[in-house]
Amino acid sequence: MASMAGVRSSPLESAPVMAYAAPMTRLAVLGLLLSVSACSDGGTGTPMGSSGGAMGTTGGKGSGGSGASSMGGKVGSGGATGSGGTTGAARGAVSMHIIATPGCSLMDQYQDFPIVPGGRPVTAAGVVKMSEHGTVDASGPVAVVCKLLGTVAPFTLTALVGIGEFDAERRVSFTSPLPPGQASIGSLLTFGPDLPEDYGAGEPALCTFTATEVDPLIGKASGLFVCGTLEGRTSLEKCKVGESYFAFENCSR
Repeated sequence: MASMAGVRSSPLESAPVMAYAAPMTRLAVLGLLLSVSACSDGGTGTPMGSSGGAMGTTGGKGSGGSGASSMGGKVGSGGATGSGGTTGAARGAVSMHIIATPGCSLMDQYQDFPIVPGGRPVTAAGVVKMSEHGTVDASGPVAVVCKLLGTVAPFTLTALVGIGEFDAERRVSFTSPLPPGQASIGSLLTFGPDLPEDYGAGEPALCTFTATEVDPLIGKASGLFVCGTLEGRTSLEKCKVGESYFAFENCSR
């Protein structure tokens, strides 16, 4: 496998090996997410591109001289971000702990979706606050897309949380099988204005995800993940992600 192929892979690939097969632009990733959202049974609430506010596919910064547009655009406003939404829209929270390691330019930090002053949106103890698709929080418009793939366990979760518009957008997306009680290799991509470039699962250590709860009947999944290698798309610098957490609700099938 070529190094960093996972950074531009689609988060919709159901098999982790395929997730590293071909680099993709942010727009290609978004297009696949839009197609899944549009074809879903409504479990994610208002899909992007509906009357609730369309998510644009133009604008945003290029990455590393590649000229790739960011997954920017506007998400319809309305409603509050939180864990107690009642619209049936997809909700999610991710707290990703990037660790400062030798050879990595990044400082030890948390990339949180959403940002919770003085705390984390999701921890080992549970969810503190979730972002809800189609709402607007203090950082800007919110997009949450998640889908549980498969008819029987183990199910595969593909998920995305994006907050903000254009160059100010912060985003994390990933896909991974979630076998009960087992760590499984998955793909991951993250970018934002406070990161110098796009970062994603890289070789040799990749990212592993472990489910703590999966309930496909109500579209709920939560767990933890680590990345032995979090690689910069342009610099190819190798960082790491320590124990981090995710939780999603109202995911489609």
